[in-house]
Amino acid sequence: MTMYIALDDNKKLVDIKDVERGLACQCTCFECGETVIARKGEIKEHHFAHASNKESCTINPESVLHKYAKEVILESMGLMLPALHNSDNEAAWWTFEKVLPEFSLGLIRPDLVGYFDGEPILIEIAVTHFIDDEKLKRIEVFKSKCIEIDLSPLLKSDIVIPSIEAKQQILENLDNRRWVYPFP
Repeated sequence: MTMYIALDDNKKLVDIKDVERGLACQCTCFECGETVIARKGEIKEHHFAHASNKESCTINPESVLHKYAKEVILESMGLMLPALHNSDNEAAWWTFEKVLPEFSLGLIRPDLVGYFDGEPILIEIAVTHFIDDEKLKRIEVFKSKCIEIDLSPLLKSDIVIPSIEAKQQILENLDNRRWVYPFP
């Protein structure tokens, strides 16, 4: 399998077209963490290869999209959210005071926790795994607002990850998100 993405020295996703050739890319394999080389020759398609010459890792597109979505929200410190149920609010951009990845809140470990007016907002990114009944019960006990962002349509689209188009879908598309708590 050809590897077109890797992690840069800041552990952020990068596409082969956006890095320097060879070891100068300072990248590691998304899957195994081993050093990779950016192969950008004249004959073969540009790709990453393990510096050790081991076989390419199989990179799961769902994992890439999930990681990228968390990166994008962390960097943006906010996102568009639909109106809350039973409120006069309209859909709007919510700018968070801080965003914490994979932060445990008791029995809940959401993908991200954004703080808005000092209140935690749980952010769940769904690509293939959605909030199940057990997690929903834990969220209900915690009584914090929770949004689920469904990015599964991005897997079926022609949108490249990472890209400006993917970033817009993650941050701005109101059709792919819903308030899980409070309930409608």
